[in-house]
Amino acid sequence: MYRLLSLIGCMATMLGYAHTQSAPQKLSVSASMATVSIGNLTAIVPLFDQNTNTYWFPGWQASNYPARVSIDFGRPVNLSNIRLWDGTGQPQLSIFGALDQGGTPFFIANIPLIHWQRWQSHILNIKVRYIYLALSDAQGDQPIGEIEFFGTDDAINGNTPITGKDTLNISTNQIKTDNPVGTAAVRSGDALKLGINGFHWIPANLVQPFAYYREYQMWHWMEGQKGINRFSPSDYGNANYDTHYEELKSKGIRPIACLNTTPSWLTEGYPFSWHLHENKPVQRWEDPNKPASYDEFARFCWQVTARYGRKQQPDQLLTINGSPRWTSDSPLNKKKSGLNLLEFIEIWNEPDKWWLRHLDFPYFTPEQYAAMLSACYDGHEGTMGPGYGVKTADPSMKVVMAGLTNFDLNYVKRMIAWCKANRKDQRFPADVVSFHHYANVRSGLEEFFEYGVSPEQDDLRNKLLPLVSWCKSNIPGTTFWLSEFGYDTSPNSPQHAVAFGPYSIQTVQGMWLVRSYIEAIAAGVDVCFAYNLCDEQDPNGLFGSCGLVTNEMSGFNKKESWFQMKILADKLNGLTFEKDISTAPDVRIYQFKRSGGGTTIAIWSVDGRIRTIPFSGVPNNQITVEGWPKFVPL
Repeated sequence: MYRLLSLIGCMATMLGYAHTQSAPQKLSVSASMATVSIGNLTAIVPLFDQNTNTYWFPGWQASNYPARVSIDFGRPVNLSNIRLWDGTGQPQLSIFGALDQGGTPFFIANIPLIHWQRWQSHILNIKVRYIYLALSDAQGDQPIGEIEFFGTDDAINGNTPITGKDTLNISTNQIKTDNPVGTAAVRSGDALKLGINGFHWIPANLVQPFAYYREYQMWHWMEGQKGINRFSPSDYGNANYDTHYEELKSKGIRPIACLNTTPSWLTEGYPFSWHLHENKPVQRWEDPNKPASYDEFARFCWQVTARYGRKQQPDQLLTINGSPRWTSDSPLNKKKSGLNLLEFIEIWNEPDKWWLRHLDFPYFTPEQYAAMLSACYDGHEGTMGPGYGVKTADPSMKVVMAGLTNFDLNYVKRMIAWCKANRKDQRFPADVVSFHHYANVRSGLEEFFEYGVSPEQDDLRNKLLPLVSWCKSNIPGTTFWLSEFGYDTSPNSPQHAVAFGPYSIQTVQGMWLVRSYIEAIAAGVDVCFAYNLCDEQDPNGLFGSCGLVTNEMSGFNKKESWFQMKILADKLNGLTFEKDISTAPDVRIYQFKRSGGGTTIAIWSVDGRIRTIPFSGVPNNQITVEGWPKFVPL
């Protein structure tokens, strides 16, 4: 079975190692050929006893890690591939090699152990005498059940180990971690269309595979008291947005501030409800159909833009709370402007909350949301006066229409009609249109949804194609985002991925996410954002386990889907979607143009079954496909 992780193992081949001359064979390896850094030789016997029910386990103590095993083949061998039985937990196995005793080890590969109770195979094509294995940490007492090496004794003349920046000292704790994705300066093609949802407290290195980061930012975090703001540190939410945005920018990640929820000081007078924070941000006695009723939120949007946009604003216009917070900590907030750390501000989140429509206060009609969007865009064409609206503070800041809960084009049409009737310029007051969609057996999230389905079963691309085309034709100058989609890994959720065949629920989550991104890109979507980067505190309910990593309480451990998205980002770098060349409904074949010339195809089996199909331009003019997208240069 093809594995995306073979990309990592192929590094030595890409760096110029020759292929072996004769057919590789399984090499005889036993515990007597090994030494260990922790424990005794008996502890590693399970690695070589040809029994996948016994496991190497260095123990639970953190001081035991990274646990290392050294293997001496007794002579130089040409390793063609490695196979290992992946047990429980999701630690990482790092592999190093050396040709001579005492020689400097060189890095070969990192292998995330993310495949539950099954074999992993990785191509190596490298010459070594010594192999060093380093297990990152303890995430279960059955990390690896068996390891096998395949290769030959043929000589490879003129090849030397990797040196320089890839060299590591295996005697230290410097175990090479995931190769970072490059910054925005080196990302190109469709890799620039990958986004993710999340919050400011998730470590930025976990955001690294993505070019865009849509962050949910509650209004009261920055304006706990009416009319005065704290950004760095914030009033609530334990945020320091100045340094947070700076870190994201340094990593080539473009954040989107999704400003939403109504602070308690603006909900006075409303009847009690568990959803008060979801109420429209207007005073109880104001008319939600008029832009001026949204003056408080439009003023707040101006303040955020003035601080983090490109344009400098006078200090006297900045409403910063410079007093100590309730925690009496420091530093104090200072007036700052034109920091040039934000490019996008999203005005609310899911205003068309169909599940709260009966409460009236949280639900926006299309006309009401258009009125708020107009107020927050430019102070309703400046009629609200100075200090209101994003564009008034910085015309270069992009305004994002709040993501709607599903592909409801009629909602957007009614917004456009309102703008034509109520704005002199008749402009749609947003630079980006945005939609959410969760592929479910019920065709989206409605009242009786049951479980997630693959993007192809949901017909995601064909749902997006006319929507993207209509929006770009009828709202000139806008870009199109699919800003939420995803799958839970808890079987208790009505939006869980469904395990099938050899694929676990975590594997299927990653598989369907990767294919959703590709399908959306093929439909012309400009940026795609999976929900969510991390699990919620309670991972058992709806959207609680949509994360690519576990929640903060469990240490933000990477799920299989995180590694798969990392690999997709690397694969899409330098590729731009060109056309659909599929010839059968059960196999997708998308053609991409490479930035350096030539083409690459992404190909996969829609139902996950392994198939061998004819395809010209590849070895033997046939190709084996499965549920994972395979990227093949032509």
